[in-house]
Amino acid sequence: LICQSLRNLPFDKLSVPEFVGIISLFTYEPRSLNQDDEIKIPKGITSEMIKGVIQNWVQIHNLESEMQLDPISEPEAGFLNTSFRWAQGHSLTAILNSNPELTVGDFVRQMKQIIDLIRQIRGAFEELRVLCEQSLVAIDRGVLKYIEQ
Repeated sequence: LICQSLRNLPFDKLSVPEFVGIISLFTYEPRSLNQDDEIKIPKGITSEMIKGVIQNWVQIHNLESEMQLDPISEPEAGFLNTSFRWAQGHSLTAILNSNPELTVGDFVRQMKQIIDLIRQIRGAFEELRVLCEQSLVAIDRGVLKYIEQ
């Protein structure tokens, strides 16, 4: 799903926060499946990219079903706004205050997964290398940088 999306969608047109937010679709796994939770999604190209990722997932899911394979997880947007805001430069305090159910540990775990995936993309997709580097500078900071040491 990740490679299919990176090949077929205009990731190179995204801003750093949009890129980080979209990458979170591939890494986030909610602890609970509460469908009543409202997911905040930034407007603009991000919404179109989410639709594109979901369309890719549907195509892959249909093929998996036809071949009787275990399906990959559906993209999950529950961390998109949080990662988007972190990439914009918001403080950890501001992010935690706007999402009282999010713990520091969960935030760090999710962001570390995003950082790891962006590093892998940086090495595999030359055309996205600059965007990946800019994204890493924007998000590998604060508590994330401290924990790395």
